[in-house]
Amino acid sequence: MKKIFYYLGAGVIILGLIGFWLYSFLYGSPNNATPQFANFDLFGNETVVPEVVPPVTIAPPVVDVALAKLRQLTTKPVIGMRIITRGNSTLMRYVEAGTGQVFDIDLKTGTETRVSPISVPLANEAKVSPSGRYVAIGSGIQTGNDVVVINLPETGTTPTKQNLPVSVANFDFGQDDVLFYSTVIRSTLEGRSYLPSTLETTKLFSVPFTAATVLWSNHASTSHYVLTKPANNLTSYLYEVKTGSLMRTPISGRGLTVLPYKDSILFSVILAIDNADRLALYRYNITQKKTEGLVVGALAEKCISETIGTDIYCGANLDTPGSGLPDNWYKGLITFDDRIWKTSQSGASSQIANLRALSGRPIDIYKPQLTNNSEMLYFINKTDQSLWLYEL
Repeated sequence: MKKIFYYLGAGVIILGLIGFWLYSFLYGSPNNATPQFANFDLFGNETVVPEVVPPVTIAPPVVDVALAKLRQLTTKPVIGMRIITRGNSTLMRYVEAGTGQVFDIDLKTGTETRVSPISVPLANEAKVSPSGRYVAIGSGIQTGNDVVVINLPETGTTPTKQNLPVSVANFDFGQDDVLFYSTVIRSTLEGRSYLPSTLETTKLFSVPFTAATVLWSNHASTSHYVLTKPANNLTSYLYEVKTGSLMRTPISGRGLTVLPYKDSILFSVILAIDNADRLALYRYNITQKKTEGLVVGALAEKCISETIGTDIYCGANLDTPGSGLPDNWYKGLITFDDRIWKTSQSGASSQIANLRALSGRPIDIYKPQLTNNSEMLYFINKTDQSLWLYEL
């Protein structure tokens, strides 16, 4: 009987040793510093070292700014932009549609940075001041709505915002960061200037109709122009406003669109030729009071002039009919497959870029702008509101 107890004791010891050996083989020794699943710390001496997780770093988005003549800068929809300088950097400052947030793209490195997180719901129009410090953003501009002016100091302080106290019809910045805007007061359209740095507002003029757009100059004291609503089946008229007085210019026509610059006015109209509508572009010399027709048939608002007023750059497709313009273009029912045309002061025109051939898809130039040195033309593609740049 005693031998049975000896045998049982020896069996228990042997089974315990086999179990310990299996545990050590499968899970490591009790001194193993690597944490194990279901480690019960049977020997009471195990030290558990926590797993070290490296910090997650999010790199800023980078835009491809390779030196191709034509390049797309955004996929986000854009409602306003301007190229500005900060130190040694050349930046594209733009405003995103819908959110009103402001971004910078460094045109040398391609780094994109959000510089204003302030949201403007349903933002659909924006202007950047010449210095880049102020950005005016509107929502519901087609019916008149709020305009927010965002202050973006260079020091890196938090952006601030100001709201214009009235509903705004249209707006733009002039020199010295002065914001010009129009507002409807009863049955008149009133033009005003607003200085964001001092919050000072000044009345500039008043015109006796409201269905019009003001084409702002760079200074309060120089001529502004008022264009009655352009439509394909209506004759529109252009008026000059100077020192508060309203004067009618000799420019009028169906579907009239206008670009005033330096000593001239570029304008497009719809002409009925051989029972078909044709888009025609003209240049009116203010000093000589002379009008000349240009070869390129483009909407004037798809054009931009050099600062010195010599060459004009337009987005145009010579095969585009004038039927329904400009109404259907505003509505998005007609799009252009544009090429870039250059017209000199002498009136000679030449094609300088086939955008479809360069990009692989049609581009409809909208809101074109030029840098002061006329080295870069940048614009929005109206079909998807993406931002593009072309090196001249």
